[in-house]
Amino acid sequence: MKLKHCIAAGASASILLAAQIANAQGTYFKLFGGWSIPQDQDFTLDRDGTGRPSGLDFDSGYGLGAAIGFAYRPNVDIEIEYVYRDADAYLENTRNTDSGSSSSNAVMINALYEFPSSGTMSSLHPYVGAGLGVGDLAYDRDDLEMDSDYNFAYQVIAGVGYDVSLQASLYTEIRYFSITDQTIEGDNDYSFDSGYESVDVLFGYKYNF
Repeated sequence: MKLKHCIAAGASASILLAAQIANAQGTYFKLFGGWSIPQDQDFTLDRDGTGRPSGLDFDSGYGLGAAIGFAYRPNVDIEIEYVYRDADAYLENTRNTDSGSSSSNAVMINALYEFPSSGTMSSLHPYVGAGLGVGDLAYDRDDLEMDSDYNFAYQVIAGVGYDVSLQASLYTEIRYFSITDQTIEGDNDYSFDSGYESVDVLFGYKYNF
């Protein structure tokens, strides 16, 4: 998906989000971080019109993010978030055998459903969710810099929160995040088409206003 299409989709999503904000019964803020585990990708690496088998072999990395959300009692949250992911990666079948680094930015709108809890378990709040948005991917090495436009992205989420006060909670969650096929281009006339997938294990802090 080209950048202008992503902008149009983002504008539509923003209008929908604005409409939902008007009906919100509460607002919250999140900060989170943890492990990002990108999944290896295979693709054809093009240079000057000549293709060769290649791929990105990723190490585990990290993810950091923040979100602002709106609660719809009793069990639904809608939020918009920004997430940055970073991990070392090796680009196969090039003359330089040094490893490089990958980075990804994502802006997502998530919908979360919190399962009811009561009694001795009332402080625990398991939840599931899904999100849609846009993300990009960049790959940097000493002799090479490559990046992509923003493309369509989606994710699924499962986690559990624990109340530490009436307004604050801690939570942990696991995510599967994916950017659909995108073209990554850079200097030295290299380019390739590839998706991007990551499994994330995150820990966060949530504050309800």
